[in-house]
Amino acid sequence: MPQILTKVHGGVINDQMLQGSVSYYQIVGPTDAFKYTISDGTVIMLDYLSNGTATLDDRYIIGDDKPVPRSAAEKVFQIITGRSTLVQISLIDNETIQFALENSNNGWDTVGDMQTAVRALGTVTVPGPTVSGVAVALGGVTITSKAFELV
Repeated sequence: MPQILTKVHGGVINDQMLQGSVSYYQIVGPTDAFKYTISDGTVIMLDYLSNGTATLDDRYIIGDDKPVPRSAAEKVFQIITGRSTLVQISLIDNETIQFALENSNNGWDTVGDMQTAVRALGTVTVPGPTVSGVAVALGGVTITSKAFELV
């Protein structure tokens, strides 16, 4: 009887894929909630002192197509990754982000628990095109499970 050889390492399909080791989600915020996640070249960033207060004297503009520190998306994912491992993230538009979490390290009991924790952020002020920043109301975001799809 002929032997069937199995490739153990280096294959395209591996055990991780076969076991479905990631779960996919979508977060939808209010209009322009995630607009300043990536700078359009107009985002003003203030310098922060070690105690967390901003200094109006020291500010700079974040370059075009660069990630924005302290953005609404960053604040949301600080909450989410406090109890899970982020595998993938995709900014779909100014209101929508799709992301994947590793199943083996997902401490969220339900999507509703994750959504409640993010909503607890309330209204946050994030860097934007003015020195005072932009207020983003995260209290009404929705997070849903999502099937994997290439966008």
